[in-house]
Amino acid sequence: MALFAAGVALTIAGMAVGGAIHGGADYRGLLMDVRSYAILVPLQVTMAAALGAVAGHTGAALVAYLLAPTAFAILSEELLKGASPWFDIFTAYENLSENNPFHHFGQSMTAVAIWVVLPSVLGIARMLRREVK
Repeated sequence: MALFAAGVALTIAGMAVGGAIHGGADYRGLLMDVRSYAILVPLQVTMAAALGAVAGHTGAALVAYLLAPTAFAILSEELLKGASPWFDIFTAYENLSENNPFHHFGQSMTAVAIWVVLPSVLGIARMLRREVK
């Protein structure tokens, strides 16, 4: 979260410098963007860590984090039809970053439960049962 805060501060500073050079910075929408990133960044980091804990191997974790949600999003459109947004983490991220993140809250939380909470629980259970070396 400290890196997130530093990123926000650097963005505001960059906007100010760019505004000074090009005739004024436009900060409209900045708070909504910061709120969106404050929701999405921890979810994505937790999802990556959870998939890493489940996989147990760095390479497999990277592949799982980068390919599994994308492949699922592509395949679920055809397989699940209208129910696919309930399981698609990218749709959940999009819904949570909108002006009203509570508009599709149940749908978004279902996808977050599948892609973030479930791997977290499985990863923690795996780590607690493994042999300490």
